[in-house]
Amino acid sequence: MTQNERVFLPWWKRILIIVATLIVFAIQIAVFIAAFQFELNREYHVAIYYIIQGIALLVVLHIIHKPILTSYKLTWSILIFLLPLPFILL
Repeated sequence: MTQNERVFLPWWKRILIIVATLIVFAIQIAVFIAAFQFELNREYHVAIYYIIQGIALLVVLHIIHKPILTSYKLTWSILIFLLPLPFILL
């Protein structure tokens, strides 16, 4: 879906997209908080960190190869590398 197609979406589809995005964002934040609530060994924390960063790198590489504006690519890449869990699914 290009940016021009988004402008012509009916109002109810835009609201549905916003609600779905907020729900996914809330789930990601809950997973992020739950991941650090458990008393795990530090080795597990390091492994989890590297797995999340690897997934973030793959998502950023996917975004870089999409035919969208460079400003969107840069913005999403920065957000994903700063806070990977909340922004990977978005």
